[in-house]
Amino acid sequence: GVLEGHQNRIEDLSFSPDGSLLASRDFDTYLVKIWDIQKQELGISFKPNGTYTGSVSLIENNKLISSSGNLEDLRLRTTNLTTKLEINNILNRAGDFEVLNNLIIAANQKSIILLKADKLLTIS
Repeated sequence: GVLEGHQNRIEDLSFSPDGSLLASRDFDTYLVKIWDIQKQELGISFKPNGTYTGSVSLIENNKLISSSGNLEDLRLRTTNLTTKLEINNILNRAGDFEVLNNLIIAANQKSIILLKADKLLTIS
C-alpha cells in the first residue's frame, strides 16, 4: 500500500515493536506522523517540542522517542502519543540514536550512552 500525507520529503521512519504502527518525520517542518499499518491510514500528526526534530523511534504503541530542540542543543525526549505530551527529557545534547532490544544507544557529544528503554517510559 501507499501512505500519503506528507507535504515535504520524508527523512526518518520507525516501526513500533509489534509492527502495527509506523512513525515518519518530514524534512522541512519536522512534522511527525503516526500511521496505522493494518488500516493503511494516518492516526495522528504532531510536532515534538522544539524547533527541530531529528531521529524518531517508536518504543511502544503509544510512546515515541525523538531527538528534538534546537540545532545547538538537541535533547532525547519521550512523548506520549495518546496525549501528545512530552513525558520526560531523557538526555541533553543527544542528536543521533538507535533503539535495539529495549536499549537506546545515543551519541552525546564525545560519548556513546546506553540507556534501558523500559526505565524511561514512566513519569518520575
